[in-house]
Amino acid sequence: FIVVVDYTEYIRDVADSVLACFTLPIDVDFEGENTKVYMHACAGVAKAPDDSNDINELVRYADIAMFAADKVVEDKIMFFSSELLQDLNRRITVESKLKESLKNEYLYIVYQPQYAARDKSIRGFEALVRMKYPDGSGISPGEFVPIAEKSGLVNQIDEYVMKHAMKEFKAMMDATGVKAVLAINISSH
Repeated sequence: FIVVVDYTEYIRDVADSVLACFTLPIDVDFEGENTKVYMHACAGVAKAPDDSNDINELVRYADIAMFAADKVVEDKIMFFSSELLQDLNRRITVESKLKESLKNEYLYIVYQPQYAARDKSIRGFEALVRMKYPDGSGISPGEFVPIAEKSGLVNQIDEYVMKHAMKEFKAMMDATGVKAVLAINISSH
């Protein structure tokens, strides 16, 4: 729902008051038993004219701020900022590039050696996924993996890595005669 406040100096007080209503338990009849149900809420705030004068943009910006507030533990009230919009646009771009990378096989595997602690000999390799576009640009796995986990693409990436890493690793072992262990990280999401 939307709350419109005339005076910006009262926005936090109004949001605090609205959110306080959600901290009270609600009694619900669940299969003949009286059960207390607890909810949580968060608030996204966009201000006119600071953020926009367009009502549709203000609602969109407040929505963006609300979703950001839901990810923050300490304060469930978030004010819209251009950084929130930039972060959202970046996540959308990365997710789109991930989908394109999976479709066009712009993902590739690098193999990091793993050494035995005893004698420092190579005991195997860890398969690590990377993304590189034909133009040479790429996105760090530190950025694309969390987005893949949140967007549901991580299972497709896991499948890609397992399929390609096992095939490539077998070919390397057959070509060199070396016997080694292959480690593949699989997401828990």
